Amino acid sequence: MLTGKRRKDTNMRRGFTLIELLIVVAIIGILAAIAVPNFMQARLRSKIALTVSNMRTIGLAMESYFLDNNTYTLWAWDGNDYGGFRSLTTPIAYITSGDIFKNPFKPHHDTRDKLPDGTELDPMYELGTFSAQTNAENYNFYPSNTWLLESCGPDLRDSYNARDFPFPPPAIYQISNGLLSLGGFIRGGGTMLPPWVRNITY
Repeated sequence: MLTGKRRKDTNMRRGFTLIELLIVVAIIGILAAIAVPNFMQARLRSKIALTVSNMRTIGLAMESYFLDNNTYTLWAWDGNDYGGFRSLTTPIAYITSGDIFKNPFKPHHDTRDKLPDGTELDPMYELGTFSAQTNAENYNFYPSNTWLLESCGPDLRDSYNARDFPFPPPAIYQISNGLLSLGGFIRGGGTMLPPWVRNITY
């Protein structure tokens, strides 16, 4: 039979001391400090890979469309409700899913098309098509023999306006400059691509 003193000693051993709790909290904090940045970087790398893959898919669809129609599609941007992309899905499905056109860097639940500082944040990629290097303002010009596809990068800045084609943007995203480097993604095709587009490596 336990005496009163032994019972008291047994009850005291059941809990954790303040020092032990602080050590556990510190360990959890250290693990979180290591895991969270790695998780965020993994998410960012996934978005980058998805953007590059989707732009390649759209590029292949543009070339298939050209073979059938001897021209590329119309422009696809918010000003024409991305009409050029619809030509890649109907009546012939050069692309089977409209999700290919969505900008991975913009959360799909975010209804804003601009950041707080007024910078444009497009829900989809933007496409410009051209028949000459001087007619970039004509969004509905047919036929066209050159296309330029663009997307924002991790900085969420729409750093290029296709109306400035064939001049280059201030920055083009390159992962070799760092995961969070400035600039957007650019991909192009056709007969009139300037050297700065041809030199893009992804």
